[in-house]
Amino acid sequence: IDSLALTGTINGNLRFQQEKGIYKPTSKLRIDSLSVNKIPFRELHLDIAGSETLSTYQINALLGNPENKIMDASGAIEIGDEASTIDLNVKLNELNLKAFDPFGAEVVSNLRGMLSGEANIKGPLVNPAIDGKLSIKNGGLSIPYLNVDYAFQEETNINLSENNLQIENTSLTDTKYKTKGTFYGAVNHTNFREWNLD
Repeated sequence: IDSLALTGTINGNLRFQQEKGIYKPTSKLRIDSLSVNKIPFRELHLDIAGSETLSTYQINALLGNPENKIMDASGAIEIGDEASTIDLNVKLNELNLKAFDPFGAEVVSNLRGMLSGEANIKGPLVNPAIDGKLSIKNGGLSIPYLNVDYAFQEETNINLSENNLQIENTSLTDTKYKTKGTFYGAVNHTNFREWNLD
């Protein structure tokens, strides 16, 4: 994925076992000192179990630690001859949005705030639909085209559907001139590459 830089130390095991002609691939990984675009996220635990046909992989992922889960995800990836698909349920608890600032490209920058909520990621692995409801605490962003930076109200709600992020009515403040207004609208994207504001 463009605009995604990951660092960390991977430890774990990968087993590819065959019993009586049945394959049982499993993997248990831990990434310590994980950073996403230079923002630290502590550790990532990833457990994967493959089907005997090697076409479906069950995934359980935990970002943070069991006492402080930043992300908890579970679901499956199915590998197909022509296309692969994903069906993943994700729960977020105060995920630092600054790590995803590069995804905004030239449309949105200085993305900030703590993201919480639930979403389902489903469809083709190369461009899945994302559906769910999220909230941002202490959020804000800049719009370079307008040369302006906005801070959102304390909590802003976002509805996700396919490749659309619908922002519910929220008050915002221009951080330079302290003027206030109301904002609502949508951000559309194609595989997190082509962005459009509405």
